[in-house]
Amino acid sequence: MPKLKWGTTWIVIAVALVILFRNFAGTAPEQRRPPPLERESWSLPQDAPGAEGLPEAYRRAPLYDLAPGGPAGNSVGTAFAVGEGLWLTAQHVVEHCDSGYLLPRADPTRATPIAAVTVHRSADVAVLRLAASADSLPVREQAPLEAGEPGYAFGFPAGEPGAVRGTLIGPIRFRRGDRGTVEPSDAWAESERRPAGLDSLGGLSGSPLLDGGGGVIGVVSAESARRGRFYSAPLSAAWQLLEPDGSAPRPSAARPLRLDAQSFWRTGEELRARESVSLVYCRVD
Repeated sequence: MPKLKWGTTWIVIAVALVILFRNFAGTAPEQRRPPPLERESWSLPQDAPGAEGLPEAYRRAPLYDLAPGGPAGNSVGTAFAVGEGLWLTAQHVVEHCDSGYLLPRADPTRATPIAAVTVHRSADVAVLRLAASADSLPVREQAPLEAGEPGYAFGFPAGEPGAVRGTLIGPIRFRRGDRGTVEPSDAWAESERRPAGLDSLGGLSGSPLLDGGGGVIGVVSAESARRGRFYSAPLSAAWQLLEPDGSAPRPSAARPLRLDAQSFWRTGEELRARESVSLVYCRVD
């Protein structure tokens, strides 16, 4: 079974500590730590159809055991804007946080405390609530993903701007022993990462995964460097946290994007500049 890297590598932790030091040096003691996160868990209704309440496409998908992550510690990840004061990220980015910040453009002078977190009990997605907003990313209308279609993700691997693109392999399921859950995921064959010398995608967790038309189709959650793959939680799971009745994503007025192998890095730079994609700093006391 594949051992997957989640966004908590030592280099990421080191970058996070530098960011924290720079952010709080010289401030008053009462300003150095945000209030503890308010937490809420949300799961599928008990009468949801199918095993573990998974979306239909994932109920018969291959099942893999997911290796547990290392000890909880300070780390960084990525989040993206989905509404007024609402941001999506991967659950494992924030599940162990005692407090946290959103840092637009990875700028520690503009850190905004995360006020509350809602996590999905059977998918690697979470919603952040805080007093900061940015242009929401357009969301792809509910339509099945097709094997072979491209996907593009943008965030802050190792705390620095980075991106990855790939092609869809298909749906899978992860069995998480530490949570006692079976979680839906999509597997992607990695085609390219930027910068080219990027060793790990750690810190890209929680970033938006976009299709060729610029619509969000998932949330990046893990990588398997040995297999040349990365993985994303499906949009349907993420949207359940925002629309518990399962309704389709609301249409977005955001300017449409067009992505391909030549333009995807430039698009990521634009999304970070617009602060629609920001860095998350997680603090574990």
